Amino acid sequence: MNFNEAGLERDRKIIRFAALLHDIGHSPFSHADEELMPYIPEDHPKYKKGEDKRFSHEDYSIAVIKTFFKDIIENYKDNDNYDIKVEDVTALLGDETVKPKRSHVWKNIISSQLDADRADYLLRDSLHLGISYGIYDKERLVNTMSIATDPETYSTNLAVEEGGWHVAESLVIARYHMFTQVYFHKTESCQEFCV
Repeated sequence: MNFNEAGLERDRKIIRFAALLHDIGHSPFSHADEELMPYIPEDHPKYKKGEDKRFSHEDYSIAVIKTFFKDIIENYKDNDNYDIKVEDVTALLGDETVKPKRSHVWKNIISSQLDADRADYLLRDSLHLGISYGIYDKERLVNTMSIATDPETYSTNLAVEEGGWHVAESLVIARYHMFTQVYFHKTESCQEFCV
């Protein structure tokens, strides 16, 4: 994959749009209301025969971005010479109606086991709750991430260098502890039920 300076700057802008807007389809109470979202109809591209699956907040995010942010994204004055389209942004969010270009590499920054959102909310929630369950070494993780080619599939992906494996594991473990001790705590579950 060719990464020249102009291409990286364009990708950086697309990633920023996606990062800022990826959760805009959430309901006011985050995941608590997802069971109220409508089922995917049979004539929708996401429908899979035999599945009764609901739309997700990601589906709503893509729809909101295409409907309300297209003009802002495509006509944003700082995008001059980059020709950024709304589909470049929604491709990073899993928009199945778009054929991704370079987005497969950057998708992991927006949605993966080590994505920026998870990395942020674990540290932020730990800080604001005054607990240590979600703490990990963010700087070390970022400094040991790179782009690598899978020798079997030849696909390009974000990777963690060997020296960062322990901190990547600590983020996954921190997430597990936050879910078991905080997010799924009986008090939190009761509050979500009341909502």
